Amino acid sequence: MRKNLQKAGAKEARVVEMQQGQKTSRFIAWTFLTQEERTDWIKQVNKRILK
Repeated sequence: MRKNLQKAGAKEARVVEMQQGQKTSRFIAWTFLTQEERTDWIKQVNKRILK
């Protein structure tokens, strides 16, 4: 899965584990934006919301 995400252009991918009692679940989270691009995107969204 990670190799496919890299081929698709993902900048970051991580496996997030969650536990509830004895049960463990995992999901994969990824982004196609760099940290700087995410920060800029958040600023733009906040500007729109606060208008």
